Amino acid sequence: MQPLLPIVFPAGRIVDPRIQAAADRHRLECVDGDRFDETYDFMAACFGPLGEIEPREVLRAEIETPRFHGQVGIDYQLVRVVDLEGELVAVIDGRYAFGPDLILGLGSNITTDPARRGDGVGAAVDLSTRLPFLARSAARLGRSPDLPCVIVADLDPYDPDVPESLARMRLWGRCGWTVIPPAALPFALLGQADPDRPGELLGPTPNLLMARGPEATRLTSLPRSVLRSMVDLLAAVSHGHAPAHEVEGWATHARSAVDRWPDHDVALLPLPGRDPTPEVLAAVGREALLDASDRQAVAGLTP
Repeated sequence: MQPLLPIVFPAGRIVDPRIQAAADRHRLECVDGDRFDETYDFMAACFGPLGEIEPREVLRAEIETPRFHGQVGIDYQLVRVVDLEGELVAVIDGRYAFGPDLILGLGSNITTDPARRGDGVGAAVDLSTRLPFLARSAARLGRSPDLPCVIVADLDPYDPDVPESLARMRLWGRCGWTVIPPAALPFALLGQADPDRPGELLGPTPNLLMARGPEATRLTSLPRSVLRSMVDLLAAVSHGHAPAHEVEGWATHARSAVDRWPDHDVALLPLPGRDPTPEVLAAVGREALLDASDRQAVAGLTP
């Protein structure tokens, strides 16, 4: 069992009192093999039916041993959020991919007990500093934590027919996330377990990709060279759990989009605030994702 860690916010960040109170009532625990199944089941109850979780055996192997793909070192972390009585109330997972010139933190799922939603624990965990976990991954991989670092996380596009869609985007916007334009870097989820076919994988699923600094700092732009490094690191991570032809098809398509972007710096998109304009909603809506021909390119079915 790993030691419990306090939820600590980046130095100088002022948080809502409700979020600070939630942080004070909870602790973080990195999962080792002993608690893996219980924690995976907690996540799977939420994300399994949506096809947004990787197979159990893939994540179990990565908990036990970090992996390497070429020059890229990849470490998976699964973190339990417990209250002061030790009860599991939320789970957050993700990976750090260490490349030659960039560290990419891949936030994946934040799963909260339905009875605890709305009390600020999800926001507290999301806003907490990532530096202790970055250092832990660096030590497990034998890499330096001192390279530039960008944290990313996928996000379902805005859907006016889903009542919680806008509320979720407002929350992540308040937590400092912005969105990489899909036209600049067309992201897709790869290697997700198919909820309707046990043992099978879903095909590539286009989605939005959010970005932020490791201390929950808001990013307004990223150099195009950083986006290209991000594609390489995302592909290296996906090679551990997705078919190679899908990974290479997506990576080729994404690199081409990055290279076609006309500006040196890619301006990131804001998430909707209290009174979003139609233009802001359209930029992060389903129509902003890939059209049918792009979906085929992502899947590696067309050049």
